[in-house]
Amino acid sequence: MPLQISFINNISDIAAQWPTLVGHTSPFTRLEFLQALEQQGCVGGDSGWTPKHIVIRDQDQLIGFIPGYQKSHSYGEYIFDWAWAEAYQRHGLDYYPKWIAAIPFTPVPSNKLLTTKALSPSLQRELIEAIITFINEQRYPSVHWLYTAEDFNNELVDFGYCKRRSVQFHWFNRDYQSFEHFLEHCTSRKRKNIKRERQKVADAGVEVKSLVAKQINPQDLLVFYQCYQQTYLKRSGHGGYLTFEFFQQLLADMPENLLLVLAYQQDTAIAAALFLHDENSLYGRYWGALTEVDGLHFECCLYQGIDFCIRNKLTTFNPGTQGEHKISRGFEPVWCYSSHQLRDDIFHQAVQRFVVEETQQLEQYKLRAQELLPFKS
Repeated sequence: MPLQISFINNISDIAAQWPTLVGHTSPFTRLEFLQALEQQGCVGGDSGWTPKHIVIRDQDQLIGFIPGYQKSHSYGEYIFDWAWAEAYQRHGLDYYPKWIAAIPFTPVPSNKLLTTKALSPSLQRELIEAIITFINEQRYPSVHWLYTAEDFNNELVDFGYCKRRSVQFHWFNRDYQSFEHFLEHCTSRKRKNIKRERQKVADAGVEVKSLVAKQINPQDLLVFYQCYQQTYLKRSGHGGYLTFEFFQQLLADMPENLLLVLAYQQDTAIAAALFLHDENSLYGRYWGALTEVDGLHFECCLYQGIDFCIRNKLTTFNPGTQGEHKISRGFEPVWCYSSHQLRDDIFHQAVQRFVVEETQQLEQYKLRAQELLPFKS
């Protein structure tokens, strides 16, 4: 009997079978995270993110899952295709709705194909081929797999997808014993700069606290959300993609994955950063400040994260997208991958040519970034 592949619009439909899936080590591919997005109104409704998750069954038994969404815009993806959409519009073609495999508002590389058992290369290829056939039958103007593993992207290339690269900056724990030990591996000038930045925060009378799991109380979360909204309003003119209820649900359902950094000045909270983590990695996600203090963003979002990784022996710290300012503070350029297929052949070929040129530029950019790292030779 052939595999049965279909869309579901509510991830809770497979909640009972979820424990049979493997490969979701990231906190962002936990059932609880994806459920919170749906149940607290961050996706669905008029958000432009309509859940269209792929489920794969064999004789009615769940054997695979892909988090997917039908999109009516390109906000919240962090792999930018606005120019492609505008080109479609200029030629009188519809670019939307499109389908993406992604975690909403989360530019974190992770496994997007969760299965009930580890797959052999041949079985994975067979499964991917069946999934692509199913997606093609939906006749979306374009299909996008965002922040997937490189080997998975390479598989998609064999099926006609265009492989695109982007650059993030990640910090790697090379068995550092303390923050000071990490600084010892930096050049004298960079080490002094980092110390000077941290001292500015202390000299401004700012005290920083790190809270994990059940140490985070509802009032702490409310303070964080006020900071988060204030910063979004200042930057983007809206209060952020995520609701307060979403963060409340994360605290209730997966507190063991949360780290909250709070900054106080004269006993008043003035800034906050919320991270997620698993057994190996820390992920910087959400930040906000009510008061501007020189160096406070670096302290809360970067240095406190590095210190947390060292103390808890985490191997990697992904602080989020973009930000060349991270390089001089020890965050190294790494490749991230996405795959794209446009139904219109002429546009698909144009995107392929664009991506080749873009990749050549990014390779030079990554090399230059590598040369700016603060570490001793």
